[in-house]
Amino acid sequence: AAQHYNGKRWAQAAPYFAVAAQQTEKPDLKHKSLYYRARCLILANEPAAARATLNRMIEDPSNPFRDYARLASAQIEAAAGNHEKALQRYEELITLDTAPQERAQALIAAGNSAAALGDEERASNYLQQALRTPGFDHKFKARAQLSLMEMRFNKQDYAGTIRELSLGEFSGEDTVQARIYLMAGRAFAQLDRHSEAIRYFFNAQRRLPRESRLACEAAYRRLLCFYHLNDPLVVDQAEAFIDLYGTIVSNPQWLNEARLMKAEVLLQGNRALEAADTYREIDPEQLPLAKRSDYYFKMGWALAEAADFTGAAQSLSRLLLAEPDHPQRLLALAQRGRSYLEIGDRKSALKDFEDVLEADPPPDLALFVQQNTGRIYRENRRYKDLVKCYQDMLAGNPGLGHSVVANANYWIGWAHFKLDDFAACREPFETARRLDPSLYNE
Repeated sequence: AAQHYNGKRWAQAAPYFAVAAQQTEKPDLKHKSLYYRARCLILANEPAAARATLNRMIEDPSNPFRDYARLASAQIEAAAGNHEKALQRYEELITLDTAPQERAQALIAAGNSAAALGDEERASNYLQQALRTPGFDHKFKARAQLSLMEMRFNKQDYAGTIRELSLGEFSGEDTVQARIYLMAGRAFAQLDRHSEAIRYFFNAQRRLPRESRLACEAAYRRLLCFYHLNDPLVVDQAEAFIDLYGTIVSNPQWLNEARLMKAEVLLQGNRALEAADTYREIDPEQLPLAKRSDYYFKMGWALAEAADFTGAAQSLSRLLLAEPDHPQRLLALAQRGRSYLEIGDRKSALKDFEDVLEADPPPDLALFVQQNTGRIYRENRRYKDLVKCYQDMLAGNPGLGHSVVANANYWIGWAHFKLDDFAACREPFETARRLDPSLYNE
């Protein structure tokens, strides 16, 4: 049994411990054999057999491992979701007669079971006892603190989560300490205190092996904080996250989110070519449905600014097909129209521009669309439509700069000239010459 146990072959060790317990005449050896058999069955994930052995131990008043058996039995019930039964077992251990190690674990576990049953007051009482009782090992105090913080956080009591953190810092196991820092960081982030959250996420990350899921989560949430703070380091932080976790991240959505944040900051910083390259690295199928439309919009915009007009038109078409009522629909139509125009599809471009103008767009967007619509009318030799387009533009935008007004008047005059309406072309030509003689004097 010992050889199998030391080799972590739990299922093979358990029967030999049972034989030893049955055949020995030495009480100490019998108790130890039952103890190790129970441990093996628990580690081998055989709860029914473990429960029977543990009950034998609990029913024997002479067994020195009864507290362990009560605790392990309660943990089996809790793992099965039987929290009422588990709580009864735990409460049997919350006495001064119980050894400190088992009593501390029982208090924490009782708190967790009470929380699972929705009895927050009872749960808080047990966990506070574990946290405040002198003599308990700090690793148990850290576990109690983590459970308190998780309970507050799950109730969306983020300020309460931080209050539990302020009760003290205990030297617990690295994983527990990291989860405490992670929970604190998430609470600060929920309260829009992102600068403080960054510090806790960093502390969580450095407590853990680089490849662990929790370290990856801490790094991702830290990146999110930089993003919410509009910090210029977002691009560098996103690249570091992708380089560090690109091959080991357990949640591919985080990698795509990191690329999204990087691309958006690049686009806002007028680095359209880099933004477009970053958007191309993203797999939209890995994004939540709620974010795919925004992805197609921003990718289309970046591609257009980077002069990849075919790609821009395709991306914006996906957006308008997937979500016809998207909040940025008019901007998407205008940018797609511009992209169509740049690749020579004037018919599709004009349809998009007309759809924008029919929707009564904001003045700046209307101006952009009217200027490009006028360009299409010129190229299609629709001179009367060109005149009306630019006259509407001038009438609807009284505050336009001299160069824009001069350009519009020039093309109005040019269209009248093409229509042989020479009298009508004189006034707009003269206006263009007066406003910008360096361009239109001739």
